[in-house]
Amino acid sequence: MSANVWQVNYGISPSIVERVTNLDRFISWNEHLDRFSRSLEYLLVRARDIAERADSYRGFKVGCAMYAFRRYPENRELLGTRWKIFCGYNTKPTEDSLKICSEHRALADARQAGYTLIVGMALVGSPQPDDAGILHPTLHPCQVCVNMFRKAPEVKGRTAIVTAHLEENGVMDYFPFSRLNRGF
Repeated sequence: MSANVWQVNYGISPSIVERVTNLDRFISWNEHLDRFSRSLEYLLVRARDIAERADSYRGFKVGCAMYAFRRYPENRELLGTRWKIFCGYNTKPTEDSLKICSEHRALADARQAGYTLIVGMALVGSPQPDDAGILHPTLHPCQVCVNMFRKAPEVKGRTAIVTAHLEENGVMDYFPFSRLNRGF
């Protein structure tokens, strides 16, 4: 659809159409964070919804919703998919089975779909002591996930992490990955 058609049919100026459809346009970190912040409430809803699928022998449910970006969609018809949400839930059906964290599932799906940047993530679950024995007000990623994030090229030091309770009680923590990265 040409810029002219957008202006005539939808009242959108050609300069805005060019800005949005220009795949070579530099997208600042501030723009990424602004989009993430505007999506945060929805990300938390998605993380809480997906946590209900968790399979844990002890009833421990975790949900993750990652807000990802890819510079170039497969074609111009998919421009709206430059930013996308990927969700995951935890699984550990028996005490002796391996755990699969919600963050692993979400990151694997984003990577498989060709997304190259995790702008931020919402992580929900009931607080429990972390690997160092510290009980935070909200559930933080485990050491295995922090190590995975360190090695994942999609996760940057400034990737935003928002942690919240599984139940909506208003308690949230917001920090960049670099803060977690120093913690272990």
